[in-house]
Amino acid sequence: APVSSIPDTNACPGSSITLPIRVSNFANIGSLGLKIQYNTENLTFTGWSNASGFPGLSLNSSQPGMLVLGGFTFTTGGFTLPNNSVFINITFFYTGGTAPVTWFENGPSCEWTGPAFSFPVLNDLPTNSYYINGGISPLLVPGFSSSNLLPFLNDTVTLNDESVGASSWLWNISPTGYSYVNGTNEFSQNPQIVFTSNGSYSVSQTVTHGSCVQTLEKVDYIHAGTPGLWTGQYSSDWFEAGNWHNWVIPDQDVSVVIPSFATHWPEFEGNFTLGSNCHNLTIQGANGIMTVTGDFILP
Repeated sequence: APVSSIPDTNACPGSSITLPIRVSNFANIGSLGLKIQYNTENLTFTGWSNASGFPGLSLNSSQPGMLVLGGFTFTTGGFTLPNNSVFINITFFYTGGTAPVTWFENGPSCEWTGPAFSFPVLNDLPTNSYYINGGISPLLVPGFSSSNLLPFLNDTVTLNDESVGASSWLWNISPTGYSYVNGTNEFSQNPQIVFTSNGSYSVSQTVTHGSCVQTLEKVDYIHAGTPGLWTGQYSSDWFEAGNWHNWVIPDQDVSVVIPSFATHWPEFEGNFTLGSNCHNLTIQGANGIMTVTGDFILP
């Protein structure tokens, strides 16, 4: 039987990609029936072409995730192609991720025959030697991590590049209130940052490979400042992240400090349990105030 091959290839997410379906041992073929399946989550079929000129070839794409190819010729002796010939081209819009494109081979779903009905069906075993699967993988994948997600002000933080396939990098951090240090900048592969203003920072990485450009953004990714330090910048609500110096609501592992001055004093609705709502609690000076509307429970 002919050997039918779908290639493995790389593509830029968000672009069109054409897969050449190749055949070898293609001799004296009179008719065919083939099925190719694909993942509709990351591939959208957009078109095809008959690269071989096989007579009467048609493709049905009405079933999502399945391409049904058929054709026949009454040419005496059938149709013959050189080895590794492109039989058809199929084009997809590719959104990213691993996207297998495979033969749906369960017996009669993938068959070749000769130029007359008396010819046997050419569907040799093992089928994985005759129907070779392929697919599309991303040419470029952004990715990064931070050496510290909860730095104090003026701590040095390294943004570690974990992208795949990148040849250049561009970093964007929002809001301002930071600076690059140790000779790095927004174009460095692994930039180093010092945060000079407290708050929550979003980080995005844009990577390129040739004409392919991909961006990954992590919103409210790094929280700079002193853990557990109340500022009351926005309100008296204990559970408003912006009222804490590093914009993180304390948990049982964080020691809380209520300073002697605050824009708003904290108010905790319900019962407050020391050791659960925070690790330790310090109210500084004679002016520091904290209100608990329920019980204040000591361990």
